[in-house]
Amino acid sequence: MSGNVERALGVLRELASGAIDKSSFTPDATWWSVTGQHFPMEQFLAILAMLHERTIGGIVIDTGLVIDNGEQVVVEATSDVPLVDGGRYANRYLFLIHFRDGLIREVREYNDSAHLMAAFKLDARS
Repeated sequence: MSGNVERALGVLRELASGAIDKSSFTPDATWWSVTGQHFPMEQFLAILAMLHERTIGGIVIDTGLVIDNGEQVVVEATSDVPLVDGGRYANRYLFLIHFRDGLIREVREYNDSAHLMAAFKLDARS
């Protein structure tokens, strides 16, 4: 397994903690949402912390197929997370993770954003 794959999978595992080690990312790294938004890492980490507070045990990502294309790593994944309000957040993902010099410069997260909004009771302003 390449170093980029190890780093990518490590970051996805860290999602469950509600925090991510920023040393895995370039200083200008962004997290792209399927809604078309690019979040600077500080903003993404704030969103992740807010979502984490609404889960029991964090957003645990179960990875499946991994494709290593050198500076790009593609990961298929799922989650099935109990929420503190009694609901569940169960989503499917495709993460396209771009690297530069061994650090992540961009994560593109494709998921069912309507399910995310409904499960966490978010609106477009959240």
